[in-house]
Amino acid sequence: MDINLPTTPVAGPVSGPATGTASTITPEQRAKMRTAATDFEAYYITQFIGLMKGKNEDTQFNGGTGEEMFRQELNNELGKNLAKSGGFGIADKVYAELLKQQEAPAYAGGTN
Repeated sequence: MDINLPTTPVAGPVSGPATGTASTITPEQRAKMRTAATDFEAYYITQFIGLMKGKNEDTQFNGGTGEEMFRQELNNELGKNLAKSGGFGIADKVYAELLKQQEAPAYAGGTN
């Protein structure tokens, strides 16, 4: 399998830390990236909480389908609240990576 790496930069201004110029990412784009990063962390935390089982889980609310449904809702809300209050720090790392990817120079060229 041949891999053709792009070698020609796209015409137009390139900004970001690599060039030492100001970022072209708008505040709205930054807000969307922050929200996406926080949502990702909330999802991760929700999955993590869902894996934890308490010894009284089946008897806490008398079990059943309703308990299963509402337990998932509780886990979702716990995940969202934990992520918004700092969480595990995953959102900060994801946000930084999103910024880095958006500020990286763009290149023309196709892939095979």
